[in-house]
This record gives sequence, structure tokens and C-alpha cells, in this order.
Amino acid sequence: MTYPILTANDAVEVANKLTRRVGDVGFSAMDFLGLDQKVSERAGADLNRLAFENNAKQFIKDITVDRKNPEYNNILLEEHFAEHIVSQIELVDDAALQDPDFWRYLTLFPYRTYVQIRENNFSEIHFGGSGNKALNRWTLIRGLLWGLRTVSGDDASYVSAHRIARIKHGLTGASAVFYIENIVRRKWAGSPQVARAFIDVTTSPSPRPLFERGNKPHEKETLNFGSLIGRASENVYFPALDGSELQSYLQVVKDRNFSAENLDKSNLQIELD
Repeated sequence: MTYPILTANDAVEVANKLTRRVGDVGFSAMDFLGLDQKVSERAGADLNRLAFENNAKQFIKDITVDRKNPEYNNILLEEHFAEHIVSQIELVDDAALQDPDFWRYLTLFPYRTYVQIRENNFSEIHFGGSGNKALNRWTLIRGLLWGLRTVSGDDASYVSAHRIARIKHGLTGASAVFYIENIVRRKWAGSPQVARAFIDVTTSPSPRPLFERGNKPHEKETLNFGSLIGRASENVYFPALDGSELQSYLQVVKDRNFSAENLDKSNLQIELD
């Protein structure tokens, strides 16, 4: 039982060579430009390679077509990947999923076209070329966490719920900031149940939905709310609460700190007591 890996040093070399080939005819083809010689095998886990590779190829074909639509943007791309990768990991043993070298391989081989489209480069920060640190900032792992914390069984509605809420309320300029800064990077969001309750309460009309509305501190409503929940998580053991209890608690925090009379104050004071 083995699985493919790419070490950090080899990944940097492959990324540099790919960077020089961007724009060449055939770059997006599934031949790996001879760079597959850098890929090695590691014992201890296995994956359904045929199904995994076929799914990855179909994903790349889909986004290549989708991006021709002028309305297709990065947040739609990331939503697409988040839902896709959650189904993909069902084909992989846990030991491989916990190996950063496996994710380096995925980044620069089967999903390199996705990374190029999303990031516009193959910078080391997207796959940990400098070592196994800040993994939640790696492009594919960021998408994995987005998906794992929002997809529940066959329900993938939470993957895009916040963007859809913005559209419903006439807001433009939707970005991935809400999911990346709150769902992916917050420690408390490691519990999918908390992450989904956060999305529910954030988009709730009571007293109104919270969105990033501008660059002033009081306009960064979801980031402020996420910080509040982080402070609350130090005093309340969220995993012990069920879904309704979580939603009720988060709603209380929201109501207390984003009441109607405070929403338009530039000196909004965040209260938690």
C-alpha cells in the first residue's frame, strides 16, 4: 500500500519549472512535462488511484469550461473545489491525507491547473515549499478545510451560503474572505457544527445579516463577530453543545453586540459579558 508524494525540495524545483512553462502550448494537458520523475511513493496508505485521477481530470475540465463565463470568479472556483475535494478524500486513506508531501504532489500535479487559475502562480506559500507550516494557508488544504467544515453528508449548501446571502441583500464584490478568515482559520471552526452555526447566525436577519461592508473597523462585521466567538470559545466548551444550543448562544452574542442602535456607529464597542 503506497501513495504518491513530493518532498518540499522537489516541489520547489517542480514549481519553478512549471512557472517557466506557464503559457506554453499544452501546459494544461495531463502529461506532466516529464516532471513526474520527481514523484516518489511512500508506504503506509493507499488510495483508489483510478477513480481519484479520473475525478480530478473531470474537475479540471469543468473549471476550464466554467472560467470562460465572465461571471465565474475566484469564490465560485473555491466553492467548487471545496465540495469536490470532500468527495475525493473518501478515496484516500487517512495516513496519506495527514502527509503534507501528499498535498504537495496534489498541488503540483493533478490540481496544478486549479492552483494556477486560483493563485495565478506557483509560489511556495501555496504548497509549503519552506516546510510544514501554516498548512491552512496552502491552497488545497484551505479548500479541504472549507469543505470539511461546511459540507454535511449530501448537504453542500453551507459551502456557498454566505455568498448567496450577500447577493440576496444586494451586496456585490463577494469574496472568499468570509470563509477563509472565519471558517478556515479560526480555531473554534474546527468543529463543523460550530462553523455551520456561525454561518446560520451570521446570515440571520436578527437584527440583520452581518457582512464585510467596507474597510473601516466597524464595517468588518463578520471578522468582528468571528473574534467575539473566538473569545467566547475560551469560556464555553462548544463541542458539548448541540446544534440548537450553539445557534442560540451565537445568536445571543450577535444580538448583544450588533444591536440596531450600534450598527452605524463608527466606535462600535464589542461586548461579550
